[in-house]
Amino acid sequence: MKASRSWTRLAGAAVLLLAIVVGLEYGRSRPALGPPELVAGRHDEHRERPGGRDPKVDADEDTVPAATQGLEFEAPSVVLMDAATGKVLAEKNPHERRPIASVTKVMTLVLAFEAMEQGRIDWDDKVVVSPYAAEYATGTHIFLHEGEVISVRNLLYAVAVGSANDASVALAEHVAGSEERFVQLMNAKAKALGMNNTNYVDSHGLSLDGYSTAYDQALLAREAARYPELLKLTSIFYMEDTPEPREVRGRRVQVELLNRNRLLLGYSGLDGLKTGFTSQANFCVVATARRGDTRMVAVVLGHPSSSGRNREAAKLLNHGFANWVSLPVVKRGDVVGSVRVHRGARETVPAVAAEDMAVLVERGRQEEVERRVVLEERLVAPVARGQRLGEIVVGLAGEEPQRVALVAAEEVRALGYVGLVWRVMQHLFRGGP
Repeated sequence: MKASRSWTRLAGAAVLLLAIVVGLEYGRSRPALGPPELVAGRHDEHRERPGGRDPKVDADEDTVPAATQGLEFEAPSVVLMDAATGKVLAEKNPHERRPIASVTKVMTLVLAFEAMEQGRIDWDDKVVVSPYAAEYATGTHIFLHEGEVISVRNLLYAVAVGSANDASVALAEHVAGSEERFVQLMNAKAKALGMNNTNYVDSHGLSLDGYSTAYDQALLAREAARYPELLKLTSIFYMEDTPEPREVRGRRVQVELLNRNRLLLGYSGLDGLKTGFTSQANFCVVATARRGDTRMVAVVLGHPSSSGRNREAAKLLNHGFANWVSLPVVKRGDVVGSVRVHRGARETVPAVAAEDMAVLVERGRQEEVERRVVLEERLVAPVARGQRLGEIVVGLAGEEPQRVALVAAEEVRALGYVGLVWRVMQHLFRGGP
């Protein structure tokens, strides 16, 4: 009995001594952490490299595949872009500044859907039409009346399907308070997306002072494709009336909505985005289509005819789908692995993808794609949510790979002294290290 009590005291003393040692060592080795993206690790050399979906990808002439050199276009400016990666697959004067007419409304729609995503407006909001918006009974319009109460839903359909100028102004005023303020938001969004050769001056495109480029509009199309409901609207060719009935001064108002994008009638997978025409801009289109996991964006600016515009947009899309395929790698938030956490309230932390990621490869080379997950072996608590833990590296052998960051899915607190003692005791009793 005495030997048993002595052994118990000895074991207890050993545990206490071990805990003290661990506590002292914890105090010496705990790193000073800065912002999560600055935490040191084994893969710092990769941290400045772009990974995942980056709307600011540069369009260098050298990056355009040699396979496009034989393509010829009558339009003065065109771009074919893979939507997932932003890679330019064909181009002609991609950065030439040109008027874009009603293609301007793509940005109007993007800002409206962004406002809904942020909870600032809603489909069912009621908008009182201002005198200023009602004055835009020029070009394509839905005959808005001053003082009329109309839903955001009706305005969105009118802009996306019918390209209504008065609806664009009313929507802009609802989102930002005035069209002038809305234009400021348009240009701020353009800058954020890397649209460096774009200047918006209105929400509809009637002004002669606005301009953009084929490349910039392709970047915007990638952003628009983030909103499935936006593409659902721009894929509609014809509606007999707005989705909700309109009534002005006791009288029913019915207006047909006709989409000028005739590619919707026959091009497989096409679901947007917008056409435009003025005598200065000529015929323009931003077209996007999806087949399987591959989405292509074709931009044609300044074509002398509407049929030629459509023909060259289809030519670009055909070229993209015939020669390349987009392979999904990971979705934002997908758990890819886990990393051990030393002296943390949790012993591991899940590593999730920071962004969506896809890789574009030439058809026939899909099986050659190599994928590698690189993670830190171990971290010392605390770990901040969003802290970089590693990366996924994907590509073809001998080519520059693509990378996407892997980050901590949640915060892991550092254990205090009592927690460390309890953790040591748990490991001792279950025979752990």
